[in-house]
Amino acid sequence: MASTYSRARLRVGILNVGFVTVAALVAVYFDLPERVLYFDPTPTGDAAGLLTVVVLYAIANAPFDIAGGYLLPKKYGRPYPSPSDFAAMWLRGVAVQSVVFVAAGASLLYAGRAAGVPGATAAFAAATLALLFSRPAVSRLVGGIERGGDEGRLRQTLEQFDGLDLDPPDVTVYDADDVSFVGGPTYAGVVVPSHWMEKLSEKELTAAVARRAAAVETGSALRGVVLAVAWNLVGFAGSVTLVPGAGFADVASLVNLVLGYVVWSFVALLVLPTPTRAGVFEADVRAVDAGVEPDVLESTIRKINQTQGDDEDRTRLVESVFHPIPSVERRLEDIRTEGKPKKGAWNAARVRLYLSWAGLDFLSRAVHCNVGRPGVWVFLPGD
Repeated sequence: MASTYSRARLRVGILNVGFVTVAALVAVYFDLPERVLYFDPTPTGDAAGLLTVVVLYAIANAPFDIAGGYLLPKKYGRPYPSPSDFAAMWLRGVAVQSVVFVAAGASLLYAGRAAGVPGATAAFAAATLALLFSRPAVSRLVGGIERGGDEGRLRQTLEQFDGLDLDPPDVTVYDADDVSFVGGPTYAGVVVPSHWMEKLSEKELTAAVARRAAAVETGSALRGVVLAVAWNLVGFAGSVTLVPGAGFADVASLVNLVLGYVVWSFVALLVLPTPTRAGVFEADVRAVDAGVEPDVLESTIRKINQTQGDDEDRTRLVESVFHPIPSVERRLEDIRTEGKPKKGAWNAARVRLYLSWAGLDFLSRAVHCNVGRPGVWVFLPGD
């Protein structure tokens, strides 16, 4: 089978995820954090240890980032930055994520020392909520995403909801250099990309926004966030209690905890795509039921998929393991056959990856859709 951009990205993502996960398991088994990362449990030692961790992570992941963010787009004729622009974007994204990791790590250390596992879990939950509510701001810092776009066009689109059985959502438009940026759910509504205003016709833009409204109305967007938060909380608490050497006595014990959390994150990559795909189907079906013309939704799905660089069809096995967004052909088949109503968790798999920064998750930017692309480290690509 001929290689495509999508399949090449998938290979890089598989290699990156595999590298991080295997490295985590080996490090825990041989107790490498204690051997390599011992620092005195003082403020100075904690700071030095956390900085060492984020620098080592950046260096180890750099080859995958370069492949995913520069080499592959260039090879397959996709939009790509110049080497200097890529370096600037990558350094900016890494620097901001590293600051978040250091702050989260420090809060876990001191909360754990002061109040044990309950205190650290509370600190983790607080960091998760802070990331959730500051998502647009973090996106601006990490990927240079700016609020902007054709607000007049958006108002016209929302006026079209008079003919639909859906309430218009609270929509914010953001401008991004990465064409795979599609926005997503926030605490205040939904974010959509400015390039939709240029690439989609009036009816298609209405259909795209209607799907977001459907995800909110059906509760799928909320279920996605709740599932993401719950999965991460369970994984954090489990890692504290089950991973050998995990704790808060020093940076080495914290890293053992993080490595266990990475393994839990890997399990999420296998499990959460299923409810996430159901959320996509649910939004599609509800949009059609609300009055969106099926042929308009079809053309909308195809155009948005083109911006993602994904293949329109793939085997069910590959999709079930690696893709939380169903293929174009599967989605259209579901719409045409009026598939059974589904209950899903829209965007759960990819919201969870961003929120996992609270636990210093080294897999959060290793998956095929965002490796090497800081513009979509916070709002990951999607439907």
